[in-house]
Amino acid sequence: MILIYSTSINAQVTGFVVDHQYGTPIVGATVSDESLTFGTQTDKNGYFEINISDFPITLRISSVGFVTKKVVLQGEEKEMIVMLHQAVFESEGLLVTGDRIQISEHDARPVPVTRVKPSDLMMTIHASAPEMLRAEPGVYVQQTTIGQGSIYVRGRSGRDVLYLFNDFRINPGFTRSGQNQYFAAIDPFSVDEIRVYRGPVSVFYGSDALSGGVHVKPEIPSFADTSSASGRILFQSNFWGTAEKTGTANLRYQQRRMALSVTGTLRSFRYYRMPESSNDDRWFPYTNKLNFAEMNFGALTGSGRFFIDDSNQISFVSYYSRIPDSPRIDRMILGYDIENSPLPTVPRSGYLSNTAPLVFSAHSLTYQHSRNYLLFNSLRLRAAFHRLNDDRAERDFLSPPYFSIHSSEMKREFTLAESKTIERNQSNQYLFSTDLTTPLREGLTLSWGTDLAYETIFSSFRSDNSPAGLPRYPDGSEILSAALFLHTDHNISRNFLLEYGARYSYIQNRLAFEGPDTARAFEPTRQSFGQLTAAAGARYTINRYFDITGNLSSGFRAPNIADLAEIGIRRSDQFQSPNINLDPEKSLNFDTGFHFKSDVLTFETHFFWLHYYDKIEREFTGNIVDREGRFIRNGSQAEYVSEYVEVRSENVGTMNLYGIELGAKIKLARIATGGLNFNYIWGELKGNGGEKEPVDRIPPANGIAYIDFEAHPALMLRPQVRYNLSQRRLSPLEISDNRISKYGTDGFVNMQLVAVYDGIPSMQIKIFADNLFDRSYREHASALDGLTRNVTVSLAYSF
Repeated sequence: MILIYSTSINAQVTGFVVDHQYGTPIVGATVSDESLTFGTQTDKNGYFEINISDFPITLRISSVGFVTKKVVLQGEEKEMIVMLHQAVFESEGLLVTGDRIQISEHDARPVPVTRVKPSDLMMTIHASAPEMLRAEPGVYVQQTTIGQGSIYVRGRSGRDVLYLFNDFRINPGFTRSGQNQYFAAIDPFSVDEIRVYRGPVSVFYGSDALSGGVHVKPEIPSFADTSSASGRILFQSNFWGTAEKTGTANLRYQQRRMALSVTGTLRSFRYYRMPESSNDDRWFPYTNKLNFAEMNFGALTGSGRFFIDDSNQISFVSYYSRIPDSPRIDRMILGYDIENSPLPTVPRSGYLSNTAPLVFSAHSLTYQHSRNYLLFNSLRLRAAFHRLNDDRAERDFLSPPYFSIHSSEMKREFTLAESKTIERNQSNQYLFSTDLTTPLREGLTLSWGTDLAYETIFSSFRSDNSPAGLPRYPDGSEILSAALFLHTDHNISRNFLLEYGARYSYIQNRLAFEGPDTARAFEPTRQSFGQLTAAAGARYTINRYFDITGNLSSGFRAPNIADLAEIGIRRSDQFQSPNINLDPEKSLNFDTGFHFKSDVLTFETHFFWLHYYDKIEREFTGNIVDREGRFIRNGSQAEYVSEYVEVRSENVGTMNLYGIELGAKIKLARIATGGLNFNYIWGELKGNGGEKEPVDRIPPANGIAYIDFEAHPALMLRPQVRYNLSQRRLSPLEISDNRISKYGTDGFVNMQLVAVYDGIPSMQIKIFADNLFDRSYREHASALDGLTRNVTVSLAYSF
C-alpha cells in the first residue's frame, strides 16, 4: 500500500510516495493524469512534483508491483490519502525485489540471510568479492592465492554452496569441493548487494544448495523523474602488502522510462609479502615475499532498465571478467610437507596456474509483468547465458632447487622448462526461469514457477612434449535439468508468519566417456536423478523488540561431472580417479533464531544442526600412483614429489554439523557504535562402517569486533580486531594437505584500523591499515600466511 500526502501550491502538487506500514519511500512510482498526457516519477526519497493547470483532476498513481489507483483532486486545498494494494506480495514490511527468498528491512524472516551492500562496507576495503564477506555471521573465507578465496557457509564450501549471479547459478558441472577461484571472477565494484543464504535453499534454487547459497546482485539503475547523468571514479592502492593498483569507473544515465549503467574495473597485484616471522622453510624456494604471486583482473558490467508501462518492465545485465594468469601457490612451495618423512627436496611444480585464464561472462534478460488475472498477478520471465573458462597451465623445473636442513646444501636458484602442459575446461550454461505470484486470500500468497537449464562441458589437455592426453573431464559431456517449485507466504496473524514450499528437480548427466581402453575406462553413459525437497519456517513476534524464528529445510546435490568422471591431480598430493556409481547427497537443516532490535541494541543469533546423508567425499583407494594415474604401490602417503595418493568420490555415510552464528551492534554513545560477530562450527563424519572422523576443513571459531567512532563530522574511525581460535581437529585429508600442519592451525588476533574522510565535496578518502602489530598468522586451510603490516588507500570521486 502507498500513502500520498499532497499539497497544491500555485498549481503545483508535491508530495511523497511512501510505504503505508513503515514510511519507507517508493522509488520510481508514476504520478500522472488519467490520460497519461503528462506526469512524473518519484525520486530516491519518494518525492514528486507535478504541475496542474485545471481542477478538478484525476491523478493516476502506479508502481510496478502495486495495483493502480486513481485520486481525484477537487482543488488546491484538497489533501488526499491514497492506499494502493501490493500486487506482488501482501506480506507486511516485505521487500518486493523479485527474489525467491524474500527479506524484510524490519522483521526477521525464517530463512537466515546475511546481506552485504557496498554502502554497508564503508568501513572496509574491497580487496576481492570474497573479502566483502569475511567475518560476517555464518561465513568464513579461506585463501589459497592472491586476490582469491573460498567462501564457507555453515562449514562447507565449493560444490556444497550454490553461487548465484542475478538469480542464476554460477556453479558449473565441474564444480569441485574447493571452489577457490570462481568467486574471484566477481567484480566487487559492480555489486549492488551480496546475500548469503544460510542453510539449504534447494527448495528455491535446486541442486548444490546443501549448506547455503551466495547470491551476487549486480547493480541495475533505477528510474529518475528527470533526465540526468552521473558517475563515480575510484582509485585504490596497497603499500607493502600486495602493491595492488585498482581503477574503476561507473557511468549512469537515468530518466523516467530508461536507466542505463556501465562499470569498468582494472586491477593488478604485483606480489604477496608476509611478516618477517613467516620467513621459514615453508616457502622454499621462495622467501616471505612471493614476487611471483601476481594477478591481473579486468571486468566490464553493463545493465539497464526500461519502463514500458505501469504493468511492464524489462531489465538486462551483461557481465564479463577475466583473470589472465595467477599462480597456485601451494603446489609451488614445500609448505607443511617439510613435516613429513622422508623430507621433500623439491616442490611438486615449478609453476602452476589454475586461472590461465579464468573467464566468466554472464548475460541475462528479465521481463516483469504485473496485472490482476485469475491465476496470477505477477509474472517474471528470465533467460541467461553463462560461460566459465577454467583453464590451467603448468611448467616443470629444468634446473630444480634443492631443499636441505643444512644451509650449505640449500639451493634456492632454479630455472623453469620452456615446455608446459595446458588444460582447457569450459562450461556453457543456457538458463531459463518462470516466476509467478498468486494471492490466494488476504495474507496468503503462493509463489510458483519453473527452471530449465542446459549445460555443455568442453575439456582438453595437451603437453608441449607429448601428444594430446586425456582431458580432466569427458569432452562434450552435457547436463540437462528441469524443476517445478511452489512456495507459500502465510501471515496467520500480525505476530505469526509461516513459510512453506516444495520443489521437484530432475537432472540428467550425459557423460561422454572415451571408452574402456582409456584411463577412465568407461563407455559413454547417461545418468538421471530426481529429487523432491521441501522447507517450512515460522516467525513469531513477541513484541516490537523481539522475534523468534525457526526453519526446517532439506537440500540435495546430484553428482556432477567432477564427482563422476574427473581424472587428474587434486590438492597438492592427490590424484582423482572416476567413479560412476554415486547417489545424490542430501541434507536436512534445522535452525532457530533469536532477534532483538531497539534504538540502542541490535542482536541476532542462530543455532543450527545440519545433517548430511549419502555424503560424497573423496576417499583413499589405498593406491599410490604417478601423475598419470599409473599404479606404483599400495600405501596411504606419498613419499616423493613424483608420487600421488589416489582418491575417488564415494558415498561415505552421514555427516553432522552443529553451529552458532551471532551478530550484534550496540550504540555506545552519540558518536560511537560497537559491533561483534562470532561463528562456531563442530562437525563429525560417520562412515558406512560406523567409523567416525572430523569433517574436512571445518573453520575454527572466528569473528570480528569493532567500534565505529565519529571523530569529526567528516571523519569516521574504526579500530577492529579480526580473530580466529585454534583448529586442532583435522580430517585425514587435512593431515595429508601441505597447506595444513599436521598439528593443526594456531589461533590469531589481527588488529586493523580504518579511517574514512568525506569532508571534501563529492570525494571520499579511505585508509585501511592491516596487521598493525605485524604478527604472523594463517587462516585455517589457507596456503598463505596473512599479509605483513600494510596500508591500502582508496580515493573516490562522484559526479
